[in-house]
Amino acid sequence: MILTIMGTRPQYVKCAVLRSAYKEAGINEVLLDTGQHYDSNMSTGIFKQLNVPEPDIKLTLGGQSQCTAIGSMIIELERIVNELNPKAVVVLGDTNSTLAGGLVAKRLGKPLLHIEAGLRSYDKTMPEEQNRIVIDHLSDQLFCPTQRAIKNLKSEGLEDGVHFTGDVMFDAVHKYRALFVRPDDISESSLKTDFDLVTLHRADALVSQDALQARINYIRECSLAKSKLFLVHPHTAKKLKEYNIDVDDFMCIGPQGYLETQWLLSRANHLFTDSGGMQKEAFFHNCKTTTLRNSTEWEETIESGLNSLWNSTKVRSENINKTQYPYGSGQAADIIASLILGVI
Repeated sequence: MILTIMGTRPQYVKCAVLRSAYKEAGINEVLLDTGQHYDSNMSTGIFKQLNVPEPDIKLTLGGQSQCTAIGSMIIELERIVNELNPKAVVVLGDTNSTLAGGLVAKRLGKPLLHIEAGLRSYDKTMPEEQNRIVIDHLSDQLFCPTQRAIKNLKSEGLEDGVHFTGDVMFDAVHKYRALFVRPDDISESSLKTDFDLVTLHRADALVSQDALQARINYIRECSLAKSKLFLVHPHTAKKLKEYNIDVDDFMCIGPQGYLETQWLLSRANHLFTDSGGMQKEAFFHNCKTTTLRNSTEWEETIESGLNSLWNSTKVRSENINKTQYPYGSGQAADIIASLILGVI
């Protein structure tokens, strides 16, 4: 039996895809949700949407400061790993749940398997970058979504147990495309012929009125679409109100589930986001993107010409280059399942 530890919206989607692959491969998995994302629209509703069994264990450790949350997770996960005694612990991505799960696994002598290993933004001020560096150097098996990720690990002296698998979120787009659905809280007629999609949630965007206002102003200046659809995270909504920032010219709705977000990305003219996952998902849909950050772990999207950083002086290429697709064949979950069978 393996124990998978996750806790955020992108990880729910990845785990839903992986659960299907594990079942077909005969892998017995216990799936644990730390509750890092505790909003219903950002949590386990995705399993119902995709007709996949929900997590076997659900904790409620969200809504705390980062350090407190990591500490709480470590305490609970130590107890659970000791009780379950799994053959291996699987963690995904770069979240605080990933960090806590990896630390507990190694302290208790369990093989640690990291899905989505090797990504680097080279910005150590980002909590995600801190998490992914630590977990990569602790892991026994590293499942990489791109060849660049493998090169990143090699440059840090990590070569044993490193595998190219492709990206599980690319699997999801292929697997669930027929299920993409328009959000309930907008009518198709309310979106103009073309619209830009906006998300903002990172701490550096919300840290001050100036920081958030600068991003809103930038989007206003750069958006060429007839309408701007803003998926407003609860904390972002709180900060917009606190800073008295006017977004009346944006169509504002709440965060959306995976299937609704993919429907929007497949139709948007342009995406403005500070989300790591969404810039990559936009790439899957050939949606041009401006990432409202100073760095990205998904360099392939920049090289393709589909994505650019908001502070970049480079001129975006009009010739989109996707001839060499970097994220695999859409069978990452099956490859990962096969590799796990070889190590447990």
